[in-house]
Amino acid sequence: MIWEPLHDRFAVHTKSKREIEAGRRDYSVASTRDGIDIYQCVWNTETGFNVKLLGYHPSEKVVDCSWSPAGEMFAICEKDTGMMSKQIWSTFLIVTKEETKA
Repeated sequence: MIWEPLHDRFAVHTKSKREIEAGRRDYSVASTRDGIDIYQCVWNTETGFNVKLLGYHPSEKVVDCSWSPAGEMFAICEKDTGMMSKQIWSTFLIVTKEETKA
């Protein structure tokens, strides 16, 4: 888990059971999902403390992830397999609807 205190966000590198939507079939033999789940902690006077899912990055190649010091940039490192293996860093801008209204 990697915590980003400025915007109360955290990312979890997880390996969990693959969820299947209602009415759909899973034809893969893999029963697990490996990737990064991104959450935000929210405090509301009516509902109290809540954790909401901002999104996920499904990838079996993720080896590392990191938040920027500003808190809005999120980077994921993926490693290719094979003879000429390499690491690829991808950067994402994480902005919620509440932040775009301000």
